[in-house]
Amino acid sequence: MEAAGVGPARASDRAAVLGFCARLYPGGDYVQDTWDSWMREGCVRVARAGGRPAGVCSVAVRGSEAWVEGLRVDARLQGRGTGSALVAGAADEARSRGARVLRMFAEECNSASLRLAARAGFERAGTWTWYALAGAGARPPGGACGGGEARRAPSGGPAPPRGLSLDSWRAFSGAGRPLFLEGASCALAPSEHFAGTLLVTVMEARDLSGLARHLRSESPRWPARRMSGWTSGIHVASGLDGGPFRGLFEPLARFELLALRL
Repeated sequence: MEAAGVGPARASDRAAVLGFCARLYPGGDYVQDTWDSWMREGCVRVARAGGRPAGVCSVAVRGSEAWVEGLRVDARLQGRGTGSALVAGAADEARSRGARVLRMFAEECNSASLRLAARAGFERAGTWTWYALAGAGARPPGGACGGGEARRAPSGGPAPPRGLSLDSWRAFSGAGRPLFLEGASCALAPSEHFAGTLLVTVMEARDLSGLARHLRSESPRWPARRMSGWTSGIHVASGLDGGPFRGLFEPLARFELLALRL
């Protein structure tokens, strides 16, 4: 049975969507945390097969930038073009609302998502790594594979747009409050979708001890287990070395930043 088009999610889709998300990620999927806020935003798109949800994604648009996130296809209905239909629908939605670029993250080991993005015309725009405070025990919700040692981004690779800062699992220009510390610059933003979570986007990292101290001092407001940081591998011309993170932050997962010009 083929997916019969993509359209806005309905409140009644919740149980079916979160059900197949839980089967895809038995350890927990962040879509269950974001569903209600995404629905309030009106950004959830659902593909249907036989009248029931077969796949889901969120399409967030801010000015000329758009992000597709939380792309999920029911495992029982994969291989039928549902993912491609969701991505095409996301591009149409973004384009109709004036966006000039559609971006997404895919974990570097998620070959299925990377192939899907390539077929849709996305190009690699950088590599991002998710770090957490060392010993905090944080884990990326809904990740497809485990993290590993952070590596310097390959020289000559595509440079991510400067100033992209995380907004939940999106990253928009200018998001977050700038923080300049000796040896580091970053942007801090409370998550819109994850309660009690402070998002940290590191732009420059020569010495992160000051950032680690700052985050630990914030622990009464942001429990350490919920504090996480992202960093792009090549936000600065010299490349962002993983060395300063060692001993202070744990590299949990690496993601490809992908972009589609609309």
